[in-house]
Amino acid sequence: MAKLDVAPTPVRRRPAEVRRLLLAAAERVAVRKGMSASAQEIAAEAGVHRSVLYRHFTSAEELVQMAMLRPFDEFLERIQLMTARSEEAEPTPLWDLMVGFLGDLLDILFDHRDFLSMALSESSPLGDADRTELQHRLGGVLDDIGELAVRAGVTRGLDLQNARINTRLAIAMASGVATYERWLLPDPHWPEQRETLIEQMASVLLYGVRAVPDAQKRPDRLSPKR
Repeated sequence: MAKLDVAPTPVRRRPAEVRRLLLAAAERVAVRKGMSASAQEIAAEAGVHRSVLYRHFTSAEELVQMAMLRPFDEFLERIQLMTARSEEAEPTPLWDLMVGFLGDLLDILFDHRDFLSMALSESSPLGDADRTELQHRLGGVLDDIGELAVRAGVTRGLDLQNARINTRLAIAMASGVATYERWLLPDPHWPEQRETLIEQMASVLLYGVRAVPDAQKRPDRLSPKR
């Protein structure tokens, strides 16, 4: 008796997983095609039907915009977890917070480098309205990160008056490293030099370019007093 071919059972994914697939697909397609990426192309890249895309997003344009914010939203979530953990028991030293901040940020920026370079550049294919909306929403995320820096800096001797703009400058520095490291850094072997590079960036941000004695740096390696 001949065996009947049984169609495979469709894989049922959770809504959050489907959104992640669509956001990642939108990023890849947008790198290739810019804002001309269509809903059909993004859905095909994600391996889902176009109707599934419209259950989660109103349009391909909205999906691409959400994909542009995703790296910064992800970074905000990591920083929220880091700062929450840093106050649970023994507060995390300032140096460790800065190194963790830069490490997480650089990892995310490198993961999304091609997409962010396309989306956030002056030659971005975004229209004026989309660019204005993206700047507004990204500004809100950066403000939230700045507020976390202010709260973490209260017991750690940070310049609270300028903590928000200094946080944005730190993010700008890391973005430049992620985007242009092949051109500007003396050693292109990023993975092997990751720890050294992050520590040097942290040192520049905390102490500037002057030689600072270890004795002056020591308090930043200690847990701050509550």
